[in-house]
Amino acid sequence: MTLAGCGHNDTPSTVPAQHQVIEYQADYPAYSDLPALFNKADLVIEATVNQGTKTQYLHSSTPPANDPQSNPNAGTKNGQDTTATPTVVTVFQAKVHKVYKGDANIDSTVAIKQLGGTLDGQTFVEAGAKPLREGGRYILFLTVYPDVPASLLNPDQAQYPLDSAGTLARISDTAPTFTVSDLEQLAAK
Repeated sequence: MTLAGCGHNDTPSTVPAQHQVIEYQADYPAYSDLPALFNKADLVIEATVNQGTKTQYLHSSTPPANDPQSNPNAGTKNGQDTTATPTVVTVFQAKVHKVYKGDANIDSTVAIKQLGGTLDGQTFVEAGAKPLREGGRYILFLTVYPDVPASLLNPDQAQYPLDSAGTLARISDTAPTFTVSDLEQLAAK
């Protein structure tokens, strides 16, 4: 018994590399009601998030502005730094079931990006945001861009999960309350 306690383990101990979590703090406009949310959106759809999400870096297509009005850091090192770490986003593919507003076709796929994801051994999260869920069915209020995937207008107020009966759920207390019928009436105007 004494000898057993003196032995050593020939198996090297494996210590997992430290996984770094980086948190984004983002500021979004808030919407007081369904008409405000609907009017601001370029695209309002009912869609199912498909499998095959992709996490990637989103690089700015334009350098920081030199105009102090549009870039308060203009003229400083921070205002001119074009080598800053790019933003990490997860791109979801959503199959469109119904279009309430905007230019999309039924059964087409819309790429939607959200801040955050795991990339290069690091996890990036957006404080307070709830990522879309693969396989989830949603009503989505989106801003559309010509050269990058669409974005939710607000991560708390622009995604509404639908259950199997077609009932909407809010993911935040700040999200406007409405029904699918309310949305259909607004879209018909």
